[in-house]
Amino acid sequence: MALGTGLRVGELAALRWENVDLEKGIIRVKEAVYRVKNDDKHAEKKTRLIFQPPKTEKGRRVVPLPEKIRIELKRHRKNQAQTKLLIGEMYEDEGFVFTWQDGRMVTPDYLSKRFLKLIRDAGYEGIHFHTLRHSYASALLKAGEHPKVVQELLGHSTITVTLDTYSHVEPELKERAAEKINDFLERKNLPLDGKG
Repeated sequence: MALGTGLRVGELAALRWENVDLEKGIIRVKEAVYRVKNDDKHAEKKTRLIFQPPKTEKGRRVVPLPEKIRIELKRHRKNQAQTKLLIGEMYEDEGFVFTWQDGRMVTPDYLSKRFLKLIRDAGYEGIHFHTLRHSYASALLKAGEHPKVVQELLGHSTITVTLDTYSHVEPELKERAAEKINDFLERKNLPLDGKG
């Protein structure tokens, strides 16, 4: 899901079924969950989870679902509904897409740590959950998607943020641009005799 949508880990953890339209194949990013320091000195836990809307207006966005992910989400929703029936009243239904068996939300820190463990167990280092977001954006840019579209899908506040973050893809894009111009020139059969 992360690799196919570019959502941040906090956006995925906060995703609710009411913001998933499986028929249209879209998700609406309306909030994210963050772990913050607990200001209450008498609280048992030093941190707490808070839900917030995206930091910028661009962060509130609609992201299309690739067909493979849409199919998997349909399967996941069906399995989740069956589990809910089996557990009954013990199921804590808050409408989250990604939950434990009892319906509780899976936290962003758990998702990040679990992903890191799976990656390390597979023999890789230096890959974090956020890397999936970068892979999503890089793949789109390498496939020729317009940077403005990538900006909107990622929820970056400006296109400058997108271009600065993914400038490592730029050399390939420049080479592709040169190839496109070459193809254009060949199709037009323009004389290239040094006179313009």
